[in-house]
Amino acid sequence: MYGEDEEFLAMAVPFAEEGITAEEPVLAVTTAANIQLLRDALGQGAGALDTADSAYFARRRVDRWAESPRSCGTRTGTGSRAARCG
Repeated sequence: MYGEDEEFLAMAVPFAEEGITAEEPVLAVTTAANIQLLRDALGQGAGALDTADSAYFARRRVDRWAESPRSCGTRTGTGSRAARCG
């Protein structure tokens, strides 16, 4: 999908940083190599990032993620759904 590491990071880093700054749940589903690139680029912010290796993600039950308190299905205090999944 991405030709170069820099192309992936140019899309993923701003997306993740925006969500982390807004204290929204952020899930990155990508290859193990891209997960490491993204974590390295985010530095200390990487601790707020949830990740899933795309080689295995589709094989797991989706509701496991939905039940997670940091999931894309998390309800905010106003009742709206907070979502930042990429």
